[in-house]
Amino acid sequence: MPIGGQRVGGLDRLRLFEKTLLPLVLMGAIFAVTIGLGGTVLHQTVESYREILSRNAPAVLRIERLNALTDQVGYATARNLAHRCPADGAACVSTERDVNAAATEGEQRLDEAVRFDPEHRADYERFRLAFRAIVQSTRTAIALGNSNQAEKAKALMAPVHGRIIALSDDIYRYSNLRTSENRAQGLALAARVNDTERNMIVVSVIAAILGLAVAAWIGFAELTDPVMRLCREMARLALGDLDTPIDGQNRRDEIGMMARAVQVFKENALARIKAEEDAEQARTAAAQTKRDALAEIARVARVLTVGELASSIAHEINQPIGAIATNGQTALRWLQREPADIDKAKAATERTVRDAERAAAVVARVRAMLAKSDPEFAPLDMNRVIEDVLGFIDDERRRAEVQVRTKLAPDLPRVLGDPIQLQQVALNLVMNGIEAMRANPARARILCVTTSAEPDGVKVTVEDRGSGLDPEVIDRVFEPFFTTKTSGIGLGLAITRSIVEAHGGRIWAEAASPSGASFQFTLPAAKANAHA
Repeated sequence: MPIGGQRVGGLDRLRLFEKTLLPLVLMGAIFAVTIGLGGTVLHQTVESYREILSRNAPAVLRIERLNALTDQVGYATARNLAHRCPADGAACVSTERDVNAAATEGEQRLDEAVRFDPEHRADYERFRLAFRAIVQSTRTAIALGNSNQAEKAKALMAPVHGRIIALSDDIYRYSNLRTSENRAQGLALAARVNDTERNMIVVSVIAAILGLAVAAWIGFAELTDPVMRLCREMARLALGDLDTPIDGQNRRDEIGMMARAVQVFKENALARIKAEEDAEQARTAAAQTKRDALAEIARVARVLTVGELASSIAHEINQPIGAIATNGQTALRWLQREPADIDKAKAATERTVRDAERAAAVVARVRAMLAKSDPEFAPLDMNRVIEDVLGFIDDERRRAEVQVRTKLAPDLPRVLGDPIQLQQVALNLVMNGIEAMRANPARARILCVTTSAEPDGVKVTVEDRGSGLDPEVIDRVFEPFFTTKTSGIGLGLAITRSIVEAHGGRIWAEAASPSGASFQFTLPAAKANAHA
């Protein structure tokens, strides 16, 4: 498991999905409740209207039928009187039967109206009393007519016709009233239905807006905003700002899991950077230790080289000292003459000063070679370095009977380096070349030193006419403690390679033609803004 994997954790379900689904469920529940309540109200409204119609419409029909029965009673009575009962017995019987049938049916219709619409029982009973009075008066009139009292019957029926008309008008008005009431109730119920539908729409819209608002709030607060913050924090981490705090690690959802993963990534990155810094410090310390050891070994090698050149150095110093003594004695003689020759004494004195400066320069070069100091890099002229080294070993060269041929390129670009270390490189290569030709005849002891400009720096070549290098060992000559000399310790060329590489250059060896070895190294040119 990666570092911090247990802290990242896992999820047993999609919590963000649940949070996002919550407002949708809430909105659906509100829709369902709204539709359920609205449906219930509509159902109750329809049932109420159906009940009103089932109650009022039959009752009104019965009352309207009563109106027809009342007319039938009046018509039967008028017909009875017109047939002059009892002379026409069959007509009289028919009239009585029609009146009785109308009276019976009228009672039935009134009973049915009361049963259908008990709330208006009082109105139906009022119609019943009026209908009974008309029927009773009609029967009395028919009885008087059957007993040959037609005049009394007519007199009795005269107000009955008025009551029939009044009852008929009353029933007509009542029927219209009830019809208007039914229509008004229907309109009221329709308005109630419209209100219910409008309320359902309003509640649905409010529920939708509320659900969307809750969903938007949850989406922003629980999803969009945390994800945007996490993205900004990850962007800062990608830019290297590892001090950025990671929010949302305590969340128990997918965003919390990602935040913990980013925190683990951040800690791992910090751990890697710390490890890299420690490794870099260790490498720097090791490199510094190596450089210090190399500098010490190089100084020891210089001391050994100077020791090997001790006789040459002594001879080189002895020459200007002897010249100083000679010129001093000469100056004294010119001054002791009568008269003193001031000009010649002056010339001898000037020669004495030059020889003293030459001796001081030799001592300074020896001290510089033996000094224990830190490298100081500055722009250098490699031609001047080569000339200084050749001057330093000139006496050794003459004693070894070696001819030095130089071919130094003019206008050579400067290189950035430490003069003492680069002098040691040139000194090691030149001394190795002189040593390689000791077995040669004197006329064949030729050492060639050349410099040339390269596209990105300077190239130095030191070529001898010695026995050369075995192809099997030519790649090992720069290894520490490897040597082809019987008296060598194998550190000179190893130190030389280390110094060249420390200056950003490269050194290699090749076979020379027709014989001998060629050691070449390159150094990068100093930048234009490097200070001497």
